[in-house]
Amino acid sequence: MVESLPVLPDLGAPSVDAHAHLAMLDDPVAALVRAAHARIALVATVVDLTEAPESTLGGLEGWVCDAQRHLDAGGLSVPDVRLIVGWHPHNAKEGDDALLVRLRELADDPRVGAFGELGLDFHYDHSPRDTQRAWFRAHLALAHEVGLPVEIHLREAHEE
Repeated sequence: MVESLPVLPDLGAPSVDAHAHLAMLDDPVAALVRAAHARIALVATVVDLTEAPESTLGGLEGWVCDAQRHLDAGGLSVPDVRLIVGWHPHNAKEGDDALLVRLRELADDPRVGAFGELGLDFHYDHSPRDTQRAWFRAHLALAHEVGLPVEIHLREAHEE
């Protein structure tokens, strides 16, 4: 599995992949194996609640177990994987109270490390700006309430 991958430079210290999308990959297991070989200590993978979140929420444990089986012979461990949950500003128009309740429930999941990918994206305006602003505020308020950090996506909205 790893033999066919290019050799990565040794950075001299463990690293963090602070913004992954494991569910978008053809082979999340191979990505985790490669991350272990590259001395990645932590992978934070984004789960957009408007885009089939169960593929990650339900698949993560299996991906980690399968990756660890590939790594056992070499004495390596799968990186710690944490979830960043929320919804991208492009998808703000898909947000609703039920999703906010789901987000609140996920705050209690020990795999969740942050809320995100939340914010404002005025480049394409896939969602109305007022809707983006409203959900950004709601995400921030909930993050404050539950004590989770946020990962902010901000594009062409810096004046806000």
